[in-house]
Amino acid sequence: MILDIKPLEKNSLICIEVRRHRGCPIKLEDGCEVKPGDPVIKLHFNDAWIAERLQSSSGSGLRGFPLGLFYYFKDGLQLLATEVADGKYGSIVAVYGWTAFHAHARRLGFQVIDLPNTLRIKLARLHIAALMQS
Repeated sequence: MILDIKPLEKNSLICIEVRRHRGCPIKLEDGCEVKPGDPVIKLHFNDAWIAERLQSSSGSGLRGFPLGLFYYFKDGLQLLATEVADGKYGSIVAVYGWTAFHAHARRLGFQVIDLPNTLRIKLARLHIAALMQS
């Protein structure tokens, strides 16, 4: 399977993947129900954007990471909200992503659902931890 993940805009922290929901039906806190086959957008961090910022910052690891990461992400979400409202991606039912930053996701208005403790999730967490250490 080839993923169709694209940056939201040139030089953006956020990448998006327009896809169909493949899981069980999910009832969201706002009353919306996401059903199998519904069009959704999956959010991804732009690893190249993060690596570039880490390289160009002074220091190493998280100490050199831009303090404004939350604000870059918030700006990207505002652009995405406008584009979804304008119909750029069709009739999207929901926007979602996996993250280790639960508190920030809530602050941005996302509903946070705990993921099952599967091997796939453990590997994803290791990947995120490795990115943040580089």
